[in-house]
Amino acid sequence: MSDEKASKLNADLVAAIEDTDAEAVAKLLAAGANPNSRSSDDAPVLLLAAAQKQLELVRLLLGAGAEVDAVDALGMSPLMYAVLSGKFEVAERLIAGGANVNHQCDDDLGNTLLTLALDKNELPGEPSAAMVELLLRAGANPNTPNAAGWPPLHRAASFPDLSIIELLLAAGADVKTPRSSGYHAIDTAQAHGQHAVVKRLLAAGSPSLEETATARMTEVWTRIEAWYAEHCAPYAEDLRKAQRATPQQLAALEQALGTGLPLDLRAFLLRFGGGGPNPPGDAGIFEYSGMTVDRILSAWKGLAELRKQGAFEKATPHELPESDKSLEWTWWHPGWVPFASDSGGNLYCVDLAPGPEGTRGQVFKWESHDGPLPPIRESLQEFFEWYLEQLEEGRCTFDGGTLFRNRGSAGWA
Repeated sequence: MSDEKASKLNADLVAAIEDTDAEAVAKLLAAGANPNSRSSDDAPVLLLAAAQKQLELVRLLLGAGAEVDAVDALGMSPLMYAVLSGKFEVAERLIAGGANVNHQCDDDLGNTLLTLALDKNELPGEPSAAMVELLLRAGANPNTPNAAGWPPLHRAASFPDLSIIELLLAAGADVKTPRSSGYHAIDTAQAHGQHAVVKRLLAAGSPSLEETATARMTEVWTRIEAWYAEHCAPYAEDLRKAQRATPQQLAALEQALGTGLPLDLRAFLLRFGGGGPNPPGDAGIFEYSGMTVDRILSAWKGLAELRKQGAFEKATPHELPESDKSLEWTWWHPGWVPFASDSGGNLYCVDLAPGPEGTRGQVFKWESHDGPLPPIRESLQEFFEWYLEQLEEGRCTFDGGTLFRNRGSAGWA
């Protein structure tokens, strides 16, 4: 066959696949068209057939010798497109034809077949338990993460479908190992309000939500303490002297506030929030000092009383735009819980009563002369991780007594 004729047959095959014309595809293959032909954007024809949910086209191409794992420019395989399209019969036929169920694409997402089958940002609808079961039965590894570090179980934990959780657990999905960020599948379930999933993961041996929060807080403060030991010894010494709050102290704080504390704030206080008004040591944060539970209660009650007396009625935030809906636009709110203070009465606070566009547990700064500033991070854990990043990137200066922020550096609040 001449090159010109072969090229024409291959181009016609691509067109017939795009037109989902099975009769034309069969004739072209019989005439010698290449079953591994590619479209103008370098997509193999088998992939095109799978993406279009065309089982008959897939059968014809495989029967003619199409490469079952041929990938496109993103490293996506035909089976991946079958999973994305939700066509079970096409996926089943590709697997029967030898498709690699542990293929991982090489784009930025780096999804595996399983993480793709559970990626709500990629799927047109809800994930399919039948598709997940098919992949697992064919040997897909239930613990291989995508390039962003998300294992299948962590993806599945955001959905209410317990049958998918059961399939992954039965296949050996690991409930005890976190992602590189320190978050477990149970944290994902909790963040998405999937309480039945939380309960099931606990039954399968997952650490509790309090245990995972404590582990993350321990990790970040271990690194902060190591940095202090090398760069500002007095801060490291204060950390070593800091006392732990008791569960009873936290219960008293929650009773006064009338609400439970976020788990990361509980973990922080259980590590550094013990002692009285003048503790032997505290957790230094920039030029601020971490507050004990007693000091938190004292400051909170004092501000709440001033608010009740009307001291803040004419005061409006100076640095928080009224259009910012993340915080309540007021001078002081009883849902704000301080956790660190400086000598001028300025505070870092955790917000337990956010505005309509805010997040419960977000961290912001409150200044005695300006009121609240916009939130810095969505949680206390994220705030401390950000703080550690600033330390390690050299965005602060220790003058022998106090650690000051380099205000010229980008990213400072």
